[in-house]
Amino acid sequence: NSNVDIMDWHGTRGCRDHGILVQAIIAQLRQAFDGGEPVGVLAHHLVHDESAWLFLERLFTVTAQTEACAWLPIRTLVRRGAGRAIPG
Repeated sequence: NSNVDIMDWHGTRGCRDHGILVQAIIAQLRQAFDGGEPVGVLAHHLVHDESAWLFLERLFTVTAQTEACAWLPIRTLVRRGAGRAIPG
């Protein structure tokens, strides 16, 4: 599931404010720590503006520096959601 959408569809139709996005991710992480599911970030690469690309670049840079975050490959995510629909 994608819990945090980086795009502001009802306002600027560009990337949401970076501070608000960080707060949203932190809120989702708190729920995950309390027994929820992993946090998903929804990205729409075809409509990204410069701010969206910058946010994702910063997010990946910061989270790559800690063992507390693990970005899962798409193959793993699809297997979890579709009961091993992709062989391998």
